[in-house]
Amino acid sequence: MGVEYTHFLFPEDRSFVPSADALSRLVEALVDAQFLPPPIEGKKRASSWWLSGRSYDGENWGDTYEYPLKRRSNRVPFLRYPPDPQWFSQFEYHDLRLSWSISSADRDALKLRHPLTPSYTKDDISYAHGDLTLAITQNFQKYGLDEILCTPEIHCSCGESLDLSVPRLLNYCQRLANECTCGKTFDPCAVIGTWVMAAGGWGNERIAIPGAGITKFALICEPGKIIPRIRPSFDRSFLAICSEALGQEVAQCGEIA
Repeated sequence: MGVEYTHFLFPEDRSFVPSADALSRLVEALVDAQFLPPPIEGKKRASSWWLSGRSYDGENWGDTYEYPLKRRSNRVPFLRYPPDPQWFSQFEYHDLRLSWSISSADRDALKLRHPLTPSYTKDDISYAHGDLTLAITQNFQKYGLDEILCTPEIHCSCGESLDLSVPRLLNYCQRLANECTCGKTFDPCAVIGTWVMAAGGWGNERIAIPGAGITKFALICEPGKIIPRIRPSFDRSFLAICSEALGQEVAQCGEIA
């Protein structure tokens, strides 16, 4: 148990779903810029990071992919790392989650850059961790805790709830329908969330967020059990890489829970 900090990146167009080519460009660019680990060469590893992937087709969970494949694992290996457009294209109409588990030792051994700034200090050792998750869903997901992002309960203008009783791609997410049973298309940007930081963070700072934490695509950075002393932001070059690879303007927010 303990305090956890999570930082989110969303496209400003919350209904945007990246193509297989865009996803491949994004991951490859983040590897090239040293925000994500490079391919493993030879039999010896310089660190212990790993990548896992899982998909959901609307009815069933798919295989669990893993890189590098651990000994005696019943998981499926990635055929190429970083994953290429052909690999991403098989999940065109699926939900998809890719998660990089990266420790502070991994980051030091591989000289990786942290996605968040300001960088961690010796007093913030856990901030050196930077697990990164890429998540795509065919329905909308609402990220974050209501009492922190202060997102109201989501209803259509007709009064019908948009909540979906389907499996969650991540534990802390709520699924929302693309359109109401009345036929009206849901527009996440009509929902204004308020990012409120808990006491002990950066005061009780409030930031209005059109679309709140509702999106079909997200990059999620989880630096660990920490309350940053200064409000974090994604590194400018990280934001620029994401925006260019996706062909979208991007937004960000974070929460302490």
